[in-house]
Amino acid sequence: MLDTYSLAAMKYTKYPDLVKSLLKYLTRRENWERFYTAGGGGFQTPVAPKFEELLSVWDNPKFRPFLDTLPTGRVSGWPGPPTRAAEVEAVGVITDMWAKAATGAMSIEEAVTEATKRMEKIYAGYYPEHYR
Repeated sequence: MLDTYSLAAMKYTKYPDLVKSLLKYLTRRENWERFYTAGGGGFQTPVAPKFEELLSVWDNPKFRPFLDTLPTGRVSGWPGPPTRAAEVEAVGVITDMWAKAATGAMSIEEAVTEATKRMEKIYAGYYPEHYR
């Protein structure tokens, strides 16, 4: 499973030209490479075609396993459109449940109850206002 992300400008932004300029700035090769390697590389596997040619980070052998996932890696919900189950995975409901129980932040019962409520909202089609 690949962990991916997108950069986008929402249609309802009050500053479309500013947002577009920011996106162009962030995606310049020199800035993108700094962003990608700032956390040690590999925290987000790129899925763009020929991405391996864009960044010198791939010259470092410790990053090679991330590049090797590109031919077979898939994003949540593949091959179809995103599903509720893919959203549960993508937002980390199960991961959060385990982490809260394992660290003692919540009892096992509390963590399961919270995760269940989060999944029920996702499956019911609830989206916070800022996602609409």
